[in-house]
Parts: sequence; C-alpha cells; structure tokens
Amino acid sequence: MGTYSRFEGRIEIDPPLPWGLIKGSPSYPGPNFRSDVRLVIEQEEIDTEDGVTLKRRAVAIEPATEDSTKGYYTTQHIQAIVDLAGLRTFRGYIEARSEEGDLWRVKVVGGIATEVLPVITWPDEGQP
Repeated sequence: MGTYSRFEGRIEIDPPLPWGLIKGSPSYPGPNFRSDVRLVIEQEEIDTEDGVTLKRRAVAIEPATEDSTKGYYTTQHIQAIVDLAGLRTFRGYIEARSEEGDLWRVKVVGGIATEVLPVITWPDEGQP
C-alpha cells in the first residue's frame, strides 16, 4: 500500500541542460510528462537579425507536485536526469517527509542519485 510523503527542495544543475537534451524528456512538464520530479526551465528571448529566438534550458530538478504523493520512483527519476545530463555538477537535495514522520533526502553524489537517511543523536544518558 505505501505511505504518502510531501516532497520539497531543489537540485541545481550546472551548467544547465540545453533544450536539445530535454525536449521530449519524461521530466519536462509537457505532453509526455510522467515523473515524480520535473525540470525547472529557464527561458530567455534573444533578439537576432532574423527575429526573436527563444532559448530554453533546464537549471534545476524539483518535485513534480506540492501535494503528498507516494514517490516510489523519485530516486530513479532523478537518476534518469543525471544520466541524461552527462558531466555536470548537481547541488542541493529533494527532501521527503512521510505522514508517519519518516524523513529522507535524495541528493546526487558522484553522479549517483542517493537516498540519505538522517542520523539521530541522543544526548548522553549521564547528563542532567
């Protein structure tokens, strides 16, 4: 059955992904969209001799929705973007908090989307 979690955060992509790599991607919010995460698209209009050109590029990865979701494939969907991106730097994380209070993050470490669990440290029993 699974539990629902709320996802938040952002993973920056440097340098950004060019349009040629992202068009038609399942993480691009368009007609083929079917992912737990989406690419954050930055658009820029460039005035040229032939008219205005629209430049699009993906600058980050973020959760696909603000609503609670099961997010079974969040890590795999982030990895698919990392694989598509090639040699780039990824900074930040996507954090999940379940309805039961479980907490975890996905961050990119060495080209691998990695789930990270928090470490809970209890104070020393001998202190007041």
